[in-house]
Amino acid sequence: QYHHYFRNLAATRGYYDILLVDPQGNIIYTVKKENDFGLNLLTGTLKNSNLAEAFTLVNRNPALGVSFITDYRRHPTSNNKPASFISSPIHTDTGEYIGVLIFQMPIAMLNSVMHVTAGMGMTGETFLIGQDKLMRSDSRFYGEDSILNTKVDTQSADFALKGMSGIFVEDDYRGIPVFTAFTPVKFMGLKWAAIAEIEQDEILASLHQMTTFLLLAGGTVLIFIFAAGFLLASNIADPIVSMTKIMDKLANNDLSTNISV
Repeated sequence: QYHHYFRNLAATRGYYDILLVDPQGNIIYTVKKENDFGLNLLTGTLKNSNLAEAFTLVNRNPALGVSFITDYRRHPTSNNKPASFISSPIHTDTGEYIGVLIFQMPIAMLNSVMHVTAGMGMTGETFLIGQDKLMRSDSRFYGEDSILNTKVDTQSADFALKGMSGIFVEDDYRGIPVFTAFTPVKFMGLKWAAIAEIEQDEILASLHQMTTFLLLAGGTVLIFIFAAGFLLASNIADPIVSMTKIMDKLANNDLSTNISV
């Protein structure tokens, strides 16, 4: 009866999957109908998954309006790909708790936000990392499968995960010198870090071009000044040198010397 609604909701909002779980932990509905459909989250093969965690967090406290999120972990029934879940209780009009609504969060939509490169040049990127320093969004350079695979073990990651923000130069997770800006990110209990980087060579390229231009311009000006000074000095010195030679000849009784006026 409601499948078309949930299917359209998943498609328009970009959710990977939408699940309904009863208070006993049985997955009674999913949009995708993967291998988790029909399993029990308290006793089945998924009891140690973050999907089971998302259900349990609500099931322990199914108060109106509460919601919980679980960090990315590999989900066995989604080809072992990274998955994160947001869960919230379902109540009837009379307030009776009847189950849990769970959204499997989209990775593509998160990447589309983090991969905006406006103003980031050819080598700039932004990404998210978790407490384990593994990426929570895919790298611009490593592409897919960066999440939970690529580790960012840098000083900026340490500072951001400790709640600090800042900007400095360091070698990034690829071993390349970069200018990096970092800040902590907190959302529904998750403590991540957002890091933006751009390679040092690209940042300094314009400075190097300006330095080269100034050196060339300065050299050109110096050459012009030297040439102008040489010509001016020649115009002043030549008559004096000529007069000195004539005076030397007169001093040696060379009276045939022609003294020009």
